[in-house]
Formats: sequence, C-alpha cells, structure tokens
Amino acid sequence: DNEPFTNVVKTLERWYDIDFEVDSDLKHKYNYTITITEESLEDVLALIKKTTPKITIKYSKDKVIISE
Repeated sequence: DNEPFTNVVKTLERWYDIDFEVDSDLKHKYNYTITITEESLEDVLALIKKTTPKITIKYSKDKVIISE
C-alpha cells in the first residue's frame, strides 16, 4: 500500500521476469497502491500509464523503459 515506484518496479521485474530501466527522477517521485492478480504486463503498464499520464513507457520483449 502506497509503495514507492522503486518497490513496484522491483516486484514487477520479479513477477514478469523482465528488466526495467527507470529515470532516476521517477524512482521516488510517485507512490502506488495496486493489486495485481492475473493481469498481463501490458495491462499493468497501461494502468500505471493511465494513473501517471506524465510518464512515457517504452516496452520491448526483454525491457521496459520508463521516463518522464
């Protein structure tokens, strides 16, 4: 609950077995409360983008890049 973005990213990396590259400015700028059960990575990224419209998410097979 109300986790720093850094913690959310670490969890997503483990769950979806993918690397994240996040701008250092964003790592502690946003906090999230989110419950993920069976959502795909694409769905989770879309939710993060929807709740944080200022960020840009680029996604490939093996890496997610998040910037502002």
